[in-house]
Amino acid sequence: MHSYLIAHNSPRWTKQDRTHFGLATAGIALAGAFFVYALRPTAAQRFDEAGCRCGSQPRSRTVILVDNTDPFSPQQIAAFRDYLTKARSEVPQWGMLRQRK
Repeated sequence: MHSYLIAHNSPRWTKQDRTHFGLATAGIALAGAFFVYALRPTAAQRFDEAGCRCGSQPRSRTVILVDNTDPFSPQQIAAFRDYLTKARSEVPQWGMLRQRK
């Protein structure tokens, strides 16, 4: 048998080893908590109910003006819904598309 496979009577972890491991774990946890706290969003980075950053303006605005003085046909309604879906997907990040009925 190899000498490194022979079990010996010393404990696996000494009291000093457990203390060092506990202190290292606590230090890592404190460092992690500090970074989570330091990197949290500030009030300026939070969003309002419209999805904009509070205290800032959207980067872009998309306006769709519809003249519906004449009633739409079912085909026109379907085409308009498709257009709105496409327009909604193309709004840039932090942009605004506001719809009103």
